[in-house]
Amino acid sequence: MKTSSRPATSQDLASRIEREARKYRGRPGEAAELIAETLERLAQLIAWTGATTAREHRDRMDVWDEQLRGQWFDRGYQSALDHHHQEQIHGPGAPPLPIDTRPYGLSGFLPPEID
Repeated sequence: MKTSSRPATSQDLASRIEREARKYRGRPGEAAELIAETLERLAQLIAWTGATTAREHRDRMDVWDEQLRGQWFDRGYQSALDHHHQEQIHGPGAPPLPIDTRPYGLSGFLPPEID
């Protein structure tokens, strides 16, 4: 078995996944197409997280998911507080305040025209 003296990179792992996706691209059928698309998406996520192992990728995605859940909880909680204060000021049935629906924490990850 050949070993490399250089450290593994996220590009190494993503490239391996992309090679697997290409194998499915050449096969006929919807299932092969779905598998190829899913593997390509996985390779993109691995490159985005910078993970060098499958375990590291899973862990980083778990952290990302937990952060997003926390942000959406905070946003919902704040919206409920704002609505309660609006009702205190304007009475029951006051229309809710508009909510900013842009995801938190994506600046730097989204192109400037989206962020």
